[in-house]
Amino acid sequence: MVRELKEGCLPWLSGQPMPPHPTLADYDAMAKRWVDEVVCQRRHRTTGRVVGEAWEEERPRLRPLPARILATLQAPPLLVLSGGGADPVQRRLGERVEVRDLAEYEAVQR
Repeated sequence: MVRELKEGCLPWLSGQPMPPHPTLADYDAMAKRWVDEVVCQRRHRTTGRVVGEAWEEERPRLRPLPARILATLQAPPLLVLSGGGADPVQRRLGERVEVRDLAEYEAVQR
């Protein structure tokens, strides 16, 4: 999955118009668009089936997640602050995403 995102989603995402101050919701919406427009349209290398068609066929066969697993997902996320930074509530919600120039990261690697 990491490889799929790295080699598929990120290059696609780099060509998309971005809002001036993107939020996690913006990235979620773009990822969903990538899945709908790119992933679901391609043919699976092994089966030869269109991914989106196979998903729609198999989806009714999925069973619901057990309540004990869902309960762990509904717990508030842990928040670890390491001195300063964003407002704790804002950080926990993950609502603000800071966009930086790649040159900042290249300077750190040197």
